[in-house]
Amino acid sequence: MKFSFVSSLISLFFILSGNAALYAFQVDYESITEREEFKVPEERDMSVPQRLAYYDQLTKDFVKVEDYDAAIISRTKMAGIQIGLWRLPEARKLIKETEKMYKRSSQDSLILADIYYRKGVYYDYNGQIDSALYTHHFALKIRRAFYGDNSRYVASSLISIGEIYHYTLGDYYNADQFYQRAQAIYDKNPSIATPVRLANLYYVIASCLRNVGDTDLANSYAFKAFHLFQETNASRYLDLSSCLNAMGTAYFTANEYDKAIVSFKEAIELIQKEPYYMKANMPIFQSNLAAVYINQKDYPSAINTLDEVIASFDQKSDPALFPIYLQMVSAQTVKAPQQARKYMALARDMLPGHSIAESKEASVVWSQFYHYTGQQDSAIYYAEIVLQHEGVFHWETLSEDSLAMMNVPQVLDGMKMVANGYTKMYLQHPAPDYLDKALQAYISFDRVLMHFRSNIKVESAKVGLAGRYKSVYESGLGVVSQMWKTQPDSSLARVALRFMENSKSLSMLDYIRHAELLDHIGVEDSIRSQENELVSRIAKCQAILQTQPGDSLLVLLKEEYFQLQKNLQMLKQTMSSSYPKYFESKYGTERVSLKQLSLYLQKNEASMAEYFYGDSTAFRLYIEMDGSISLDKLKDFEGLKSDLSAFRSHFMAKPSYGDELANFQEFTRLGNRLYTRLLPADISEVRNLILIPDGALSTVPFESFLSSATKSLTVDYRNLDYLVRSCPISYGFSAQLLVEDSENTLDNNNIMAFSYGQSESAVSNLDLLGAQEELKHMASLFPIASFSGNAATKRNFFSNAGEADIIHMAVHGRANMTNPMKAALIFRDSLGLGVDSLFYYELMNIPMKANLAVLASCETGMGKYLDGEGVFNLARGFRYAGCKSLLASLWQVDDMSTSKIISGFYGHFKKGKNLAQSIQLAKLDYINTSDEQMAHPRYWAGMVPVGNAAAGTNHLFLWYALVFAGLLLTLYLNRRKLREYSSSINRRK
Repeated sequence: MKFSFVSSLISLFFILSGNAALYAFQVDYESITEREEFKVPEERDMSVPQRLAYYDQLTKDFVKVEDYDAAIISRTKMAGIQIGLWRLPEARKLIKETEKMYKRSSQDSLILADIYYRKGVYYDYNGQIDSALYTHHFALKIRRAFYGDNSRYVASSLISIGEIYHYTLGDYYNADQFYQRAQAIYDKNPSIATPVRLANLYYVIASCLRNVGDTDLANSYAFKAFHLFQETNASRYLDLSSCLNAMGTAYFTANEYDKAIVSFKEAIELIQKEPYYMKANMPIFQSNLAAVYINQKDYPSAINTLDEVIASFDQKSDPALFPIYLQMVSAQTVKAPQQARKYMALARDMLPGHSIAESKEASVVWSQFYHYTGQQDSAIYYAEIVLQHEGVFHWETLSEDSLAMMNVPQVLDGMKMVANGYTKMYLQHPAPDYLDKALQAYISFDRVLMHFRSNIKVESAKVGLAGRYKSVYESGLGVVSQMWKTQPDSSLARVALRFMENSKSLSMLDYIRHAELLDHIGVEDSIRSQENELVSRIAKCQAILQTQPGDSLLVLLKEEYFQLQKNLQMLKQTMSSSYPKYFESKYGTERVSLKQLSLYLQKNEASMAEYFYGDSTAFRLYIEMDGSISLDKLKDFEGLKSDLSAFRSHFMAKPSYGDELANFQEFTRLGNRLYTRLLPADISEVRNLILIPDGALSTVPFESFLSSATKSLTVDYRNLDYLVRSCPISYGFSAQLLVEDSENTLDNNNIMAFSYGQSESAVSNLDLLGAQEELKHMASLFPIASFSGNAATKRNFFSNAGEADIIHMAVHGRANMTNPMKAALIFRDSLGLGVDSLFYYELMNIPMKANLAVLASCETGMGKYLDGEGVFNLARGFRYAGCKSLLASLWQVDDMSTSKIISGFYGHFKKGKNLAQSIQLAKLDYINTSDEQMAHPRYWAGMVPVGNAAAGTNHLFLWYALVFAGLLLTLYLNRRKLREYSSSINRRK
């Protein structure tokens, strides 16, 4: 962001000064502005020409009776309309008239403030920023001197100053400060918060939030503004279409392109009903629609939309066409570069008369064009111009001060283009210098992105940001792996680790750190409870909104959603002032170091493979127990994708009869190919293997990969060389979470178990007989609180989940591949007549002390994958709630075979084995005792350990029990000997 030193001084001067004695308050200003004559245009729902004619005549009438105060107000209203139509010369003429009238008026300071307020708007639209800030602050100072801090006029001035920082200077932080002060005035004084005033405020807040990445909250504000405008029952087509446009841009930023297209099309349809504003606004809405098409690579639709815009202008050299020509370059570059050059020439001819911001946009487009056409020197040149426009002159070395002052989205785009340019230059002319430059650009990009991300408060916005830029990390890892071939060293490994970690599970990490931080810094329980409740209700609203409810319910839900978001925002402001340490810690960007990770692996005698799965490439970072490191770009990405899909189908499909041998042979081929593609060459000496999967790799159980192929002509799944035979295997959300959860221990003295089993319910298809056997076996090993049959209710879960050390779930589970918030565990209802679902979003509001959750239900580890974050599933929900060690299922697991494996798991767990060892041994027991068909991994590989799988049982209570039992036995034997001795004495008598 950039703004002049003069602007800063102006703001500082007016903020610090204030002398009411300078002003003369001669008349009842409000009685003038509230006259019935000024309400007529709104009441009659006049068109723009009618309003201008009405106010013109009204001004003449006031002048006739020498009521110059009212005449000035009428003329300033006319000026406001002309500014909105971008008729700036006409607006300037009207403002000049008001200044002349002021000499003949009462010279009341509030009337003067009205003139200065309108002058400020004019200066803003005319690009005279310092003058705009000066006049607005002058008007604000007068209004505060008379009204204090709680007036609609003060709020209006605050909003206008905020708009300058927001739209013209790109200083979103200062803009938000002014908007929030205006909102506070309306919140304190509901009587002055009319629907139109609130709607206008919410609209600009929505736009500001979108620019800082809080797209979810931005959409909520835009939707609220839209419905407030609707409530006025007036033909406010400009306002309504502007709100739809704001919603579209928020959807676009959040990568929800279908919704963005719908919003922009509705905005275009509405603005056509307002012909006087259509010419100025319709090209903006159409341009935004074209931007979505370009992003989706739907170039024909983008070109058609832009052609309509160009056709609507009489003069093809009209400055308003400049951004349209730039978009045409983007739309034509890939398929028709010659056509793109034609529009480049048109845009270039217009550059001298345009502002810096627009030439910056031109530099972005120029850089992209030259990148696609192979002219990388020119691409880098224009990318660096983009950075220079944002004050970044040395992108290789960014200071903390420069990070705080930059317009981040533009800088990220510039960094990405520089990095891509040097990468392409290396491919054209392999020289190490090009790779060094590219890597430095990717590292700088990562710093900027993580700084930007740390200031975003909404999880959905963080997830969207991670997805939008994952491809940059993919390119960055390509550069690192290329450099690794010639010079493998720890510095490159550190960069690879950071790039991989910064593209998975960061929002979950933030949430968990947040929750744990609250436990340690004295945040009041009531504050935490309130925040948990708000987060849970917001998540619930999100989940229901995803189902696209009917119009009436949609309005109610969005109303509730808006209020919840607003309340959460206010709560966070309270927390930031009352618990600053918490806030500082929560938004940090520190990541696990290579040294920390190596120490963790040594301690747990483990090796770790972390993966990155991109759009066209995949990478593996492998760290052995002794600290040895390898980094590899996986070969034949398209073949890998195909193999993963085919391999997973063997677990998802029901067994088919008649082609068993063909299925067996295909399974073994795929299992061995994936073993070779995905795992390091020699892992025979590995004691424990930890896997951090990504993308499609998260959907398959690595333990079912085969270390050798088979030429068997008979079906025999029992005697295959599965990876599970080699060592215990576990999975992690991220290396960062593994290290942070490493102190996890498991107490087995308070187990809560839920199982359907056999019940008297009318819903008999819910019964899981194998699950009932699990509970019986568990009860023979541990003291447990069991809720089975009709007692397996959601109410009982809520009442008891917070106190359990281990949670065992053997009920039905259901993933949701489109709306992960609606993934659910299926309980019986309280009456035993039906079912009651525990949804993903509800888990976020259950504080659990349990360190292990055994989710022996279907699809608990299956869900929707979001780029840059990972799989959203029920296991993730339990980790949010506090469970650091998990067993989760990757598909609809078989009841009876799962029962045997889980029973075996608890048996080995009881003997002191850790989570990974226990499930490995249980699977091997199952394989070795099954026949050749039932040993298919479909029956045993579905349950996988996630999180801190090195955690084992805490046998302290068992040790005490054994000691106590030993003492009792010793006492018993001693007493027996004493009786025998006494008896012998008696006999001898």
